[in-house]
Amino acid sequence: MCAGTSMAAPHIAGIRLAVVPFDPDNPLDNPIPTDGTVTGDQDTDPDRIAVLPTDLSVFISGSSFVTNGQTGHWDASVSGGESPFSIVWLRNVYQPPLWQQVDTGSSYSQIVTQSFELKVRVTDNSGTTVTSRVFSVSTN
Repeated sequence: MCAGTSMAAPHIAGIRLAVVPFDPDNPLDNPIPTDGTVTGDQDTDPDRIAVLPTDLSVFISGSSFVTNGQTGHWDASVSGGESPFSIVWLRNVYQPPLWQQVDTGSSYSQIVTQSFELKVRVTDNSGTTVTSRVFSVSTN
């Protein structure tokens, strides 16, 4: 009988490959979604079951170039999943790469003084979490 890690490893590897985008430098940006727990577990401590993500997705729209000193505005468009949604904006200023939470909600604005990257992490009502592709913003 196959059980434990010998069966879990290929299962998780397949799910990890299906979760797009995946940033190997920030693996927690796309945690593997779970749905329910294993029944009849011998240690009586429920183990979560990994599943392919739902059709939940998020995209960023807005200006990819903002004149230095001007305010940029970006919106997160969420589709699929189960509302309500938790939306978190993350910002990276390149050197060194450091993603920091900068806001929550469906939109984000800031006065732009340097180039940076944005991404959005969304969690739906079922607990599924996805992260958008990186959105680059440049300035002069």
